Amino acid sequence: MNMLLRRGAPSGAALAAFLGTIGFEAPALAQRLGQGSEASTVSYGQVVGVILFLLVLIVSAWFVVRARGGGFTLLANPADKRLRVIETVRLSPNATLCLAQLDETEYLVAFTAQGAQLLDKHAVAGPGGAA
Repeated sequence: MNMLLRRGAPSGAALAAFLGTIGFEAPALAQRLGQGSEASTVSYGQVVGVILFLLVLIVSAWFVVRARGGGFTLLANPADKRLRVIETVRLSPNATLCLAQLDETEYLVAFTAQGAQLLDKHAVAGPGGAA
């Protein structure tokens, strides 16, 4: 077994030796790794099916994130953003109240069918507590 696990041994042989020690049969493992009969090959239909499934999964995830009003921020640092929506309240089917912060200023804005109206604007207290 040490001979199979040495540095120059192929990884498939090392895996077969390891799995053989915990109860798996090495010949069955070799057939599963692509060294078996034609019955163990993967058809083009299976590959296309998996690719279609993954595409549907990705598109579904995108719609869920978009419906929740979010976005993918994998590369953007949230601390670098100047504008953020603190809270949104739906007052009626045609009216929404929104509290947003831009830099060091908070804005209270009402959105109705007629448009948007600024209700309040004030400076946010800094880290020292002074406004």
